[in-house]
Amino acid sequence: MDGAVDQLIGEEMFPMNGIQLLRLQVIKRLQAEPLEDQERATSEHRKALAISRIEEAIAMEGADLGVSLSKKEHQTFVQEFLHFFKAEFVATAETGPAEIETESLDPFSLTEEESGAGKSANIVPVTILGMLVAAEDFVGAKDGWSPANPAQAKFLSELNAWRSGMSRLPELKSMASRNHIELNAFLETNGFHGVFEELPVNTFGAAGLITLLFEWPSPAKVASVEYANKSYPAFRSSTCGAYRCASHPHPIAKLHTKSGDDIFATIASRPVAGLNLLDDVMKLDRDKALAGSAVATIPMVDMSSQDALPWLRDLRVTARDNTPYCLWKAIQETRLGLDEFGMRFESASSGLLIRIGRIEKPLEIVIDKPFLLWTRRQGISLPIMACYLDVDTWRRPRRTTSMERGFGKGRDLLS
Repeated sequence: MDGAVDQLIGEEMFPMNGIQLLRLQVIKRLQAEPLEDQERATSEHRKALAISRIEEAIAMEGADLGVSLSKKEHQTFVQEFLHFFKAEFVATAETGPAEIETESLDPFSLTEEESGAGKSANIVPVTILGMLVAAEDFVGAKDGWSPANPAQAKFLSELNAWRSGMSRLPELKSMASRNHIELNAFLETNGFHGVFEELPVNTFGAAGLITLLFEWPSPAKVASVEYANKSYPAFRSSTCGAYRCASHPHPIAKLHTKSGDDIFATIASRPVAGLNLLDDVMKLDRDKALAGSAVATIPMVDMSSQDALPWLRDLRVTARDNTPYCLWKAIQETRLGLDEFGMRFESASSGLLIRIGRIEKPLEIVIDKPFLLWTRRQGISLPIMACYLDVDTWRRPRRTTSMERGFGKGRDLLS
């Protein structure tokens, strides 16, 4: 049964269309009301009962969502549910009453697989916050968000503590709408992919995005690092700060920028992703202690990703009219370029909601293993972004004219 729900709902992370939402609601109805056993019923009779229940669920949920199916779509829909779920919700005389296996059918499962070796990851809490605040404002939320599990509760406590610092990040933009055209225009105008299809009734979308450009006070030197018998392009900066953390075996480099924002880098102790990545970075940032100056060699990075945020599923908010909504799907699109001139960082979080981030001489820091990278702004307690960067992103970033506009005409720049 593993993966059955994903197959029924669809493999696309985004967008969520009416058919997929209808599947989700039918799953929840069947999950809540499993069929009772008919001890003497034949297999054909049990099948007929199952079909009747499926058709009833389709009719009721379809009417609520405003989704209608053609005759062919209806037949296909029924057969899909029979094929995937009949063993779980149709009782047999031999086994007795059966219930849906909630663990395997739960569409809001929060299981998260961390990145394996050779796979980079990132999390951008500020754009997630922007998305959530836009959703709150759109429905006139009464009491903020309600977590579905302890991990969400911890994340929300961090974000709630950070809200006061949003005014220090004017680059953060957000919006919410029931119109997919408006949402996609907002994303595309700011350089991201439009991810929304036409939204069914009782749903709306929200998005938060940011683009940040950091330039080193002066260009660093081009260098290289060796890792696993392979050479990668890097840059070497001689104007870094050095930090140590008692719980972390590697030194931390602090890179200065013309804007006054701070960028930190250190070799990662383990491959890490999602909330674990944010936890690791926040602990390092909180516990780090100044150790002097440093000369740091860091791999160049060219990263582009679009990742689901499954741990946000089933986060709930109540509108001013007492209508409850839950976050059904969320994705984050992120791009990062890092080289001898500076760093360009872009990220957008989009979500679909349905009703119901001392030594005496310079310390030589060489980042020659998968590493963590995060960005801080004075007065903001939460990192703007955090990345775990493995060798799959270690390369000189692409150059585009957009970066020339950012760093200065005629320079060799980030994408």
